Amino acid sequence: MSPSPVHERAAAALSLLFPDPAAAPPPRDQLDEDALHDLALDGLLTDLAARRREHDLTGLLAARLTDPAAVVHRQAVFQDLEADPHLLAAGERLLEALQRVRRLLAGAAGRTTVHQQRLWHLQAARAWIAAVGRLHEDLAHAELSSPGLLALRAHLAALVASPEHQALVEQATATREQLGAVRARLHLEVNRIEVTHDDDPSDYADEVAAAFARFRSGPPTDPDLPPRRRSDALEHLDAAVLDHIAHLHPTPFAALARFVTRHAVFTDETVEHAGRELVFFLGVLDVVGPLRRAGLPFCYPDVSGDDADVEVVDTFDLVLADALLTRGQPVVTNDLRLTAEERVLVVTGANQGGKTTFARTVGQVHHLAGLGAPVPGRRARLRLPDRILTAVARGERLEDRRGRLLDDLVRIRAVLDAAGPRSLVIANELFRSTTSQDAAVLGRRVLDRLVAIGASAVVVTFLDELAAPAPSVVSLVATLDADEPSRRTFRVERRAADGRADARAIARRHRLTAAELATRIPR
Repeated sequence: MSPSPVHERAAAALSLLFPDPAAAPPPRDQLDEDALHDLALDGLLTDLAARRREHDLTGLLAARLTDPAAVVHRQAVFQDLEADPHLLAAGERLLEALQRVRRLLAGAAGRTTVHQQRLWHLQAARAWIAAVGRLHEDLAHAELSSPGLLALRAHLAALVASPEHQALVEQATATREQLGAVRARLHLEVNRIEVTHDDDPSDYADEVAAAFARFRSGPPTDPDLPPRRRSDALEHLDAAVLDHIAHLHPTPFAALARFVTRHAVFTDETVEHAGRELVFFLGVLDVVGPLRRAGLPFCYPDVSGDDADVEVVDTFDLVLADALLTRGQPVVTNDLRLTAEERVLVVTGANQGGKTTFARTVGQVHHLAGLGAPVPGRRARLRLPDRILTAVARGERLEDRRGRLLDDLVRIRAVLDAAGPRSLVIANELFRSTTSQDAAVLGRRVLDRLVAIGASAVVVTFLDELAAPAPSVVSLVATLDADEPSRRTFRVERRAADGRADARAIARRHRLTAAELATRIPR
């Protein structure tokens, strides 16, 4: 079916949201795979794959957009879908219908005779017609504001009104009616089946179905769906019976042959690609929906590709929040604010105080923002990075003979070589395997390099001296409870580093403060 000018205009309007299906995905390398793992987003992909088993979301969820206009375009589609439960249901129905069409076409390709193949092809076409008609009806009655879905609605209106689609509908209906009028009588003997004309106009199908209804163990099958693939022997028997019926009734089966020839390809590329993209939108909302219903805030950030202030209010680690809610535990939120000149966050503070979680949260928020998805937080304003790169210390592995220090050096060197002025770098607890003095020297060189590149960065470290004030460097501290210093709050605040606070808390917990030691040690 060749597209009309209306179809071409609609497809062009969809180009930001539904890119050319033949276009190759953006290139990814091991650094991108490492970032997905270090930000705990690979686990999210695995979870979504389990929920959406028939769809591969990996490419869509890994490929961020870097153009703010494209991100805003996607955000509008998300907002339309979230605003209308009926629209969400329409999207789910489309995905189910398109899966059914694909199964029927695959079934047609797997049949043994031409008559079987043509019947399955007809049923696939009828399923396609129903899917397009239902989606057109659903979108016609929906209140839409996103350019993407408005363009899809216009495309569907043009499609269903096109002469090609009208001919498809009319010919599928007429062919189905002709085949529905076919009657044959089967004479069953021990080793023989005879197929003859059925001169009795009575239709016993309803009587037979009613008689055997009490023996049914599952839901009734779809009357328009051919039977499932059987054993080779029964498949051969079905094919032979059908061939005899076609021989007895050549006219309707000739109509079926003409239909398949005329409509060998009946699907529409734009609708099919819209369905593939809807898997992405609905998959993201599968994750966001339960967290939002639990009371956690989400928003659509203002995005910029240039230097701009950054703000995220009440943000949180998406993956950790899901685990905490499952266990009935509270989720701690944090804020992030940076001026346009501030590029590097140095996070210090108590061990197990939330430093790594905060760094991961920053990476997750920027990744989700690049997808056009809602991000954790009440409001947000973000710069869109061209790449998100992570350098996270790994545990020692027997097969790795380099040692932890060399492994850290190799990892951060690869990240620094790949980073540019628009990149976001997450570095977590590097150089712990060497002395504090050497770690400080290496850490300072990494910070200086990040500043020279102009990249945005979050550096988690145990070295307070790396958080020294500088025009582009900001110090954040994972805080302790003021009333109970041994207790972590998991809040990260903007203030000068003070590693002694954690030492004092440990000393108090173990009764090793100067005052307590003075009373316990005899003079």
